[in-house]
Amino acid sequence: MNTQNCFHCGNDIVKTEEILFEDKSFCCLGCKTVYEIFSQNDLTSYYDFEKAPGATPQEVHGKYDFLDNREIVSRLLEFEEDTVHIVSLYIPHIHCSSCIWILENLQKLQKGISQSQVNFSQKKVRITYDPQLTDLKTIVLLLNAIGYEPYISLENYEGIRKTVDRSLIYKIGVAFFCFGNIMLLSFPEYFEVGEYWIDQYKDFFRWLIFALSLPAFFYSGWGYYVSAWKSIQSRMLSIDIPIALGIIVMFVRSTVDIVFDYGQGFFDS
Repeated sequence: MNTQNCFHCGNDIVKTEEILFEDKSFCCLGCKTVYEIFSQNDLTSYYDFEKAPGATPQEVHGKYDFLDNREIVSRLLEFEEDTVHIVSLYIPHIHCSSCIWILENLQKLQKGISQSQVNFSQKKVRITYDPQLTDLKTIVLLLNAIGYEPYISLENYEGIRKTVDRSLIYKIGVAFFCFGNIMLLSFPEYFEVGEYWIDQYKDFFRWLIFALSLPAFFYSGWGYYVSAWKSIQSRMLSIDIPIALGIIVMFVRSTVDIVFDYGQGFFDS
Protein backbone atom coordinates (compact mmCIF):
# COMPACT_ATOMS: atom_id res chain seq x y z
CA MET A 1 0.00 0.00 0.00
CA ASN A 2 1.47 3.31 -1.06
CA THR A 3 1.69 5.90 1.73
CA GLN A 4 3.20 9.33 2.21
CA ASN A 5 3.17 12.03 4.85
CA CYS A 6 0.64 14.80 5.35
CA PHE A 7 2.13 18.23 4.63
CA HIS A 8 0.50 19.71 7.74
CA CYS A 9 0.65 17.09 10.49
CA GLY A 10 3.14 14.55 9.13
CA ASN A 11 0.86 11.54 9.58
CA ASP A 12 0.94 8.73 7.04
CA ILE A 13 -1.83 8.91 4.47
CA VAL A 14 -3.18 6.22 2.20
CA LYS A 15 -2.83 7.16 -1.46
CA THR A 16 -6.51 6.49 -2.13
CA GLU A 17 -7.51 8.90 0.68
CA GLU A 18 -5.04 11.61 -0.23
CA ILE A 19 -6.35 15.19 -0.51
CA LEU A 20 -4.39 17.37 -2.93
CA PHE A 21 -4.34 21.15 -2.65
CA GLU A 22 -1.77 23.50 -4.23
CA ASP A 23 0.44 20.49 -5.05
CA LYS A 24 0.52 19.47 -1.38
CA SER A 25 -0.84 16.27 0.15
CA PHE A 26 -3.09 16.24 3.22
CA CYS A 27 -4.49 13.36 5.24
CA CYS A 28 -7.87 14.94 5.94
CA LEU A 29 -10.05 17.99 5.32
CA GLY A 30 -9.07 19.34 8.74
CA CYS A 31 -5.37 19.61 7.88
CA LYS A 32 -6.19 21.07 4.46
CA THR A 33 -8.46 23.67 6.11
CA VAL A 34 -5.70 24.73 8.54
CA TYR A 35 -3.31 25.17 5.62
CA GLU A 36 -5.92 27.26 3.79
CA ILE A 37 -6.38 29.50 6.85
CA PHE A 38 -2.65 30.10 7.09
CA SER A 39 -2.33 30.63 3.33
CA GLN A 40 -5.16 33.17 3.19
CA ASN A 41 -3.59 35.17 6.02
CA ASP A 42 0.00 35.06 4.68
CA LEU A 43 1.17 32.79 7.51
CA THR A 44 2.65 29.90 5.51
CA SER A 45 6.05 30.64 7.08
CA TYR A 46 4.68 28.38 9.81
CA TYR A 47 5.91 25.44 7.73
CA ASP A 48 9.41 26.87 7.25
CA PHE A 49 10.57 26.35 10.87
CA GLU A 50 9.72 22.66 11.22
CA LYS A 51 8.61 19.92 8.85
CA ALA A 52 4.90 19.04 9.31
CA PRO A 53 4.62 20.81 12.69
CA GLY A 54 0.82 20.89 12.93
CA ALA A 55 -1.89 18.74 14.45
CA THR A 56 -5.23 17.65 13.05
CA PRO A 57 -8.01 19.88 14.43
CA GLN A 58 -10.67 18.05 16.43
CA GLU A 59 -14.45 18.37 16.21
CA VAL A 60 -15.81 20.27 19.22
CA HIS A 61 -19.61 19.98 18.75
CA GLY A 62 -20.63 22.59 21.36
CA LYS A 63 -17.80 21.66 23.73
CA TYR A 64 -17.10 25.31 24.52
CA ASP A 65 -20.66 26.62 24.74
CA PHE A 66 -20.04 27.27 28.45
CA LEU A 67 -17.84 30.20 27.38
CA ASP A 68 -21.03 32.09 26.47
CA ASN A 69 -21.50 32.52 30.23
CA ARG A 70 -19.93 35.84 31.28
CA GLU A 71 -19.45 34.72 34.87
CA ILE A 72 -17.42 31.69 33.80
CA VAL A 73 -15.32 33.77 31.39
CA SER A 74 -14.64 36.27 34.16
CA ARG A 75 -13.26 33.48 36.35
CA LEU A 76 -10.89 32.41 33.58
CA LEU A 77 -9.48 35.89 32.93
CA GLU A 78 -6.26 37.16 34.50
CA PHE A 79 -7.18 40.80 33.88
CA GLU A 80 -10.48 42.39 33.01
CA GLU A 81 -11.41 45.93 31.97
CA ASP A 82 -13.93 47.40 29.54
CA THR A 83 -11.60 47.30 26.53
CA VAL A 84 -8.88 44.88 27.65
CA HIS A 85 -9.13 41.23 28.67
CA ILE A 86 -6.11 38.99 29.32
CA VAL A 87 -6.25 35.21 29.51
CA SER A 88 -3.62 32.46 29.72
CA LEU A 89 -4.51 29.19 28.02
CA TYR A 90 -2.74 25.85 28.43
CA ILE A 91 -2.12 24.26 25.02
CA PRO A 92 -0.63 20.73 25.25
CA HIS A 93 0.38 20.64 21.55
CA ILE A 94 3.00 23.42 21.87
CA HIS A 95 6.25 21.65 21.03
CA CYS A 96 8.39 23.57 18.52
CA SER A 97 9.39 26.92 17.05
CA SER A 98 6.56 26.78 14.51
CA CYS A 99 4.05 26.57 17.37
CA ILE A 100 5.56 29.63 19.03
CA TRP A 101 5.58 31.59 15.78
CA ILE A 102 1.96 30.95 14.84
CA LEU A 103 0.62 31.47 18.37
CA GLU A 104 2.42 34.81 18.62
CA ASN A 105 0.79 35.91 15.36
CA LEU A 106 -2.82 35.29 16.37
CA GLN A 107 -3.63 38.98 15.79
CA LYS A 108 -3.35 38.25 12.05
CA LEU A 109 -6.03 35.57 12.33
CA GLN A 110 -8.54 37.24 14.61
CA LYS A 111 -9.57 40.89 14.79
CA GLY A 112 -9.58 42.13 18.37
CA ILE A 113 -6.47 40.26 19.52
CA SER A 114 -3.76 42.83 20.23
CA GLN A 115 -1.02 40.57 21.59
CA SER A 116 -0.22 36.93 22.25
CA GLN A 117 2.86 35.66 24.06
CA VAL A 118 3.97 32.03 24.43
CA ASN A 119 5.51 30.53 27.55
CA PHE A 120 7.19 27.54 25.93
CA SER A 121 8.24 25.77 29.14
CA GLN A 122 4.70 25.88 30.57
CA LYS A 123 2.99 25.30 27.19
CA LYS A 124 0.84 28.38 27.68
CA VAL A 125 -0.16 31.32 25.51
CA ARG A 126 -1.11 34.63 27.12
CA ILE A 127 -3.62 36.50 24.96
CA THR A 128 -4.64 40.15 25.24
CA TYR A 129 -7.82 41.06 23.40
CA ASP A 130 -10.57 43.66 23.13
CA PRO A 131 -13.91 42.16 24.32
CA GLN A 132 -15.78 44.69 22.17
CA LEU A 133 -14.27 43.18 19.02
CA THR A 134 -14.04 39.48 19.92
CA ASP A 135 -14.65 37.11 22.81
CA LEU A 136 -12.97 34.20 24.55
CA LYS A 137 -15.15 31.56 22.90
CA THR A 138 -14.24 32.84 19.42
CA ILE A 139 -10.53 32.76 20.32
CA VAL A 140 -10.76 29.22 21.72
CA LEU A 141 -12.59 28.01 18.61
CA LEU A 142 -9.94 29.66 16.43
CA LEU A 143 -7.18 27.85 18.34
CA ASN A 144 -9.00 24.57 17.90
CA ALA A 145 -9.51 25.25 14.18
CA ILE A 146 -5.75 25.62 13.64
CA GLY A 147 -4.90 22.50 15.67
CA TYR A 148 -4.06 24.11 19.03
CA GLU A 149 -7.01 23.16 21.19
CA PRO A 150 -6.58 24.58 24.71
CA TYR A 151 -7.23 22.61 27.86
CA ILE A 152 -9.65 24.56 30.06
CA SER A 153 -10.53 23.49 33.60
CA LEU A 154 -12.23 25.88 36.00
CA GLU A 155 -10.77 23.98 38.95
CA ASN A 156 -7.22 24.56 37.67
CA TYR A 157 -7.83 28.26 37.03
CA GLU A 158 -9.35 28.78 40.49
CA GLY A 159 -6.34 27.07 42.04
CA ILE A 160 -3.96 29.34 40.13
CA ARG A 161 -5.76 32.45 41.35
CA LYS A 162 -5.50 31.32 44.99
CA THR A 163 -1.81 30.47 44.71
CA VAL A 164 0.50 33.44 44.26
CA ASP A 165 3.98 32.67 42.95
CA ARG A 166 6.43 34.88 44.82
CA SER A 167 9.60 33.18 43.56
CA LEU A 168 10.48 36.12 41.29
CA ILE A 169 10.16 38.54 44.24
CA TYR A 170 12.52 36.36 46.28
CA LYS A 171 15.02 36.20 43.42
CA ILE A 172 14.98 39.98 43.02
CA GLY A 173 15.40 40.41 46.78
CA VAL A 174 18.42 38.09 46.88
CA ALA A 175 19.96 39.83 43.85
CA PHE A 176 19.56 43.29 45.40
CA PHE A 177 20.97 42.15 48.75
CA CYS A 178 24.05 40.64 47.10
CA PHE A 179 24.49 43.59 44.73
CA GLY A 180 24.30 46.17 47.53
CA ASN A 181 26.85 44.42 49.71
CA ILE A 182 29.22 43.72 46.81
CA MET A 183 29.13 47.41 45.83
CA LEU A 184 29.84 48.42 49.45
CA LEU A 185 32.83 46.09 49.69
CA SER A 186 34.13 47.27 46.29
CA PHE A 187 34.24 51.00 47.09
CA PRO A 188 37.77 51.00 48.64
CA GLU A 189 39.29 49.49 45.49
CA TYR A 190 37.27 51.85 43.29
CA PHE A 191 38.85 54.87 44.97
CA GLU A 192 42.23 53.17 45.47
CA VAL A 193 42.31 54.02 49.15
CA GLY A 194 45.76 53.18 50.51
CA GLU A 195 44.76 52.28 54.05
CA TYR A 196 46.77 49.58 55.80
CA TRP A 197 43.78 47.50 56.89
CA ILE A 198 42.35 47.56 53.37
CA ASP A 199 45.60 46.29 51.86
CA GLN A 200 45.96 43.74 54.64
CA TYR A 201 42.49 42.25 54.15
CA LYS A 202 42.13 42.82 50.42
CA ASP A 203 42.10 39.11 49.58
CA PHE A 204 39.52 38.42 52.28
CA PHE A 205 37.18 41.11 50.88
CA ARG A 206 37.59 39.77 47.35
CA TRP A 207 36.67 36.23 48.36
CA LEU A 208 33.77 37.62 50.40
CA ILE A 209 32.57 39.42 47.25
CA PHE A 210 32.89 36.13 45.35
CA ALA A 211 30.83 34.32 48.00
CA LEU A 212 28.11 37.00 47.86
CA SER A 213 27.92 36.67 44.08
CA LEU A 214 27.06 32.96 44.20
CA PRO A 215 23.39 33.26 45.32
CA ALA A 216 22.76 35.94 42.68
CA PHE A 217 24.52 33.93 39.96
CA PHE A 218 22.91 30.56 40.66
CA TYR A 219 19.56 31.39 42.30
CA SER A 220 18.52 34.76 40.88
CA GLY A 221 19.90 34.12 37.40
CA TRP A 222 18.75 30.51 37.00
CA GLY A 223 15.62 31.43 35.07
CA TYR A 224 17.71 33.12 32.36
CA TYR A 225 19.89 30.02 31.90
CA VAL A 226 16.88 27.69 31.61
CA SER A 227 15.06 29.99 29.19
CA ALA A 228 18.19 30.50 27.07
CA TRP A 229 18.83 26.75 26.86
CA LYS A 230 15.25 26.02 25.81
CA SER A 231 15.45 28.77 23.18
CA ILE A 232 18.63 27.19 21.78
CA GLN A 233 16.96 23.76 21.71
CA SER A 234 14.01 25.28 19.85
CA ARG A 235 16.38 27.13 17.48
CA MET A 236 14.73 30.43 18.41
CA LEU A 237 16.75 33.53 19.29
CA SER A 238 15.44 35.21 22.45
CA ILE A 239 16.72 38.09 24.60
CA ASP A 240 17.54 35.60 27.37
CA ILE A 241 20.41 34.09 25.35
CA PRO A 242 22.71 37.18 25.33
CA ILE A 243 21.70 37.99 28.92
CA ALA A 244 22.63 34.50 30.14
CA LEU A 245 25.84 34.51 28.07
CA GLY A 246 26.86 37.90 29.49
CA ILE A 247 26.25 36.80 33.08
CA ILE A 248 28.23 33.57 32.67
CA VAL A 249 31.17 35.23 30.87
CA MET A 250 31.46 38.03 33.46
CA PHE A 251 31.24 35.56 36.33
CA VAL A 252 33.97 33.30 34.90
CA ARG A 253 36.16 36.30 34.05
CA SER A 254 35.77 37.78 37.55
CA THR A 255 36.49 34.44 39.20
CA VAL A 256 39.72 34.16 37.19
CA ASP A 257 40.70 37.69 38.26
CA ILE A 258 40.34 36.80 41.94
CA VAL A 259 41.96 33.35 41.75
CA PHE A 260 45.06 34.69 39.94
CA ASP A 261 45.08 38.03 41.83
CA TYR A 262 44.52 40.13 38.69
CA GLY A 263 41.97 42.33 40.44
CA GLN A 264 38.59 42.28 42.15
CA GLY A 265 36.68 41.32 39.01
CA PHE A 266 33.31 42.64 37.92
CA PHE A 267 30.96 40.94 40.37
CA ASP A 268 29.22 44.26 41.06
CA SER A 269 28.20 44.42 37.38
